[in-house]
Amino acid sequence: MKKTLCLICVFALLLCGCVPTPDEEYVVNKGDNEAEKKVEATALPGEVIEQPVFPERWEDRIETGSGELYFEAALRGADMESFPVRSVRRRSFTPAEMAAAANAFFTDMTGLQKGSEPTREEIERAMELVAKSGLPEETASMQLQTLGRQLQSTKTSEAGFEDRAGFTEEDFAGASPYTYIVRGADGDCGRADDMSGSMLLTRLTYGSPQPKSLLLRPDGSLGEGYAGEKDPSFEVSFPLEEALERAEEFIKRLGAEGFTLASAEEARMLNSLTLCVVSTGYELKFVRTFGYAAADTEERDAAGNMSMKIGSVDGDEAFSYGWRYERIKLCVSETRIEYFEWTSPLEDMGEAGGNVELMDFEELSGIIKRYFAARLGDPENKTPWYYAVEEMTLSAAPAGRRDSSGAYMMPVWILKIKLLHSRADGDYTGRRMPGEQIAIDWCTVAFNAIDGTRAVIPR
Repeated sequence: MKKTLCLICVFALLLCGCVPTPDEEYVVNKGDNEAEKKVEATALPGEVIEQPVFPERWEDRIETGSGELYFEAALRGADMESFPVRSVRRRSFTPAEMAAAANAFFTDMTGLQKGSEPTREEIERAMELVAKSGLPEETASMQLQTLGRQLQSTKTSEAGFEDRAGFTEEDFAGASPYTYIVRGADGDCGRADDMSGSMLLTRLTYGSPQPKSLLLRPDGSLGEGYAGEKDPSFEVSFPLEEALERAEEFIKRLGAEGFTLASAEEARMLNSLTLCVVSTGYELKFVRTFGYAAADTEERDAAGNMSMKIGSVDGDEAFSYGWRYERIKLCVSETRIEYFEWTSPLEDMGEAGGNVELMDFEELSGIIKRYFAARLGDPENKTPWYYAVEEMTLSAAPAGRRDSSGAYMMPVWILKIKLLHSRADGDYTGRRMPGEQIAIDWCTVAFNAIDGTRAVIPR
C-alpha cells in the first residue's frame, strides 16, 4: 500500500507544472456565439450543404515541452448524411416515471420502508459475508470491527417493513431527495433513490459496480487485480450480447428514447458495507445523443490530475459549461440488473437546425494541436511523458443558449487521450517502448465541431 501511495504521489509531481502562454490562441471562442448563430441560420429542410470530408484516421505527432503526443485515432460518427441540432431543456423525473422504473427494477419486491440507513439484518448478513470471503485475516478483522460498531449504532430494523409488491406514484409525490429500502424475495435489500435530477436503483446495500479497468494492481497500476485480495481476477460467464439485450429491453420499458451505447465493460458488483464481490457482469453506459455517436467521458485518472492538466478550462472558454449529458448506467449480472442510474434528464423541444455546417478538418486539427501543445508544454519537466489520442468521436453535447431558455445539442468532437507509461522494475518511466507500454490514465477533451470552441462536458 505504501508503495502504491508513493507511486501516485510521483505521478502527481511529474504531471504538475507551469503551462506556457501560447503564441497563438488555441481556443476559438471570442464570446460572439458564432456556433449558436450558425445553428439559427441553418439550412432549410431539403437544402443541400456541402459538408467537409473527414479522414477515416488521424495519424500525426507533435512535440511538447515535456514529451510527445501521438494522434493514432480512428474517426467515428462523421458518416451521417446531415448534422441536425435539437433544442432541449432540463426537467425533473415525475412520480409516474419513478414508480415505473422502480417496479421494472424490483420485480421481486415484497416490502419497503423509508430511509437509507442499513438495517441491523443487513449488517449481520454483511458480517457473515466477510467471515466467508477468504479475505486476509487482518483485512477481515478490520471490516468485522467496523461492521460491529455500525451494528451497535443503527436503529433501523427490517421489522419496520410494510408488505408491498410494488410502488405507486404516491410514494414519490413528496419533495425529493428521499430513499426507500426495498426488500426482495430472497431477503436482501436494495435502495430506490430520487434526487430530482437523478434516480438510482440498486440491489444490496448501495451496491456499486467496479469496472475491470479500475481494479488496482499491487504495483500501483490500473487493470485486472485488486490489492488485498487472494484472487484479484474475475471472469464473466455469459456473453456481452445477452447483457445488452436485457439492458436495451429495460430502457425500452421505461420509455427512454434517443440513447446510444457509449461503453461496455466487464465489471463486478460490490457490497458497499464490505467491498466483497457479490456478482459479476457488465457495466453499460448509454448517453442521449439524439442520433449521434456516443463516447465514454468518464476518465480513469490514477494520478489525480491528468484531467486537470489537460481537460480543465475556464467557464467562459467552453460553450457547454454547466450542462451535462443525460445518461443511463446499468450493471447487468447473469440473472438480473443489479444497478441502474439515470441522471440529468432533458426535455426534447424539437429541431433547432436541420443540418449545421461543420468546421473543416484541417482547420480543426490545427486548433486541437495548438491546444495540446500549450497544455502539455513544460520545458522545466526533465522526465518526458508520452500521450496518445486513441479515439475521436463526433457526438452531440448540450450547450446553454444565450437567452437561458434551454440548450442546443451541438455536434462536438470528443477525443480520448491516454497517458502512456512503460514499467521497468516497478518504476514508471516516460519511455515509449512498443509492446511494453501500459495506459494507466486517460481522460476526454471535447471541441465544438462547428467552430472549434473547447467544450466542457461535466462527468
